[in-house]
Amino acid sequence: SKASSSKVEKSSSSKTEESSEAKQTAGGALKDGTYKLEEADFSHGYKVEMSITVADGKISDSTYDYVDKDGKSKQDDADYEKQMKKVNNVGPKEYIPELKESLDKNGTNVGAIDVVSGATDSSLTFKNYVQQLIQAAQAGSTDTIKIDNTAKMKDGTYTLEEKNYSHGYRVH
Repeated sequence: SKASSSKVEKSSSSKTEESSEAKQTAGGALKDGTYKLEEADFSHGYKVEMSITVADGKISDSTYDYVDKDGKSKQDDADYEKQMKKVNNVGPKEYIPELKESLDKNGTNVGAIDVVSGATDSSLTFKNYVQQLIQAAQAGSTDTIKIDNTAKMKDGTYTLEEKNYSHGYRVH
């Protein structure tokens, strides 16, 4: 995934690559439209499909689900629900709506979206994807964001440096 207002550099090369959103200013206004994100590949039989709709500069609607090859929701998979609840005490019927409700409540304040106990990885992925949708809305880019969710990492050392300061500080 790409971070807004950041520079990504691979140290094994002298070339610096600016992310396509590098011109975006943190906290920029949202542009009206519908912004979509989807994972490219199925993992454990499902892939994420998400969207946010922005009206009057605010998130007015959102969708979020894991779907199988037939477009059926993970929330309707009784066996998956039972197995996940057995191991983690929570299943997709609980955590998927809970994450969506948290987005609807908190809007662009991604940091305020609660991590669902027992669904930590899904929660962190959700927050990452929401941030990418917000960045797309700030840029007004309505092309569907495709996440290569099964890609292998490439060898190298990678660094990130925020371009903008928040409260006098930035990640370096």
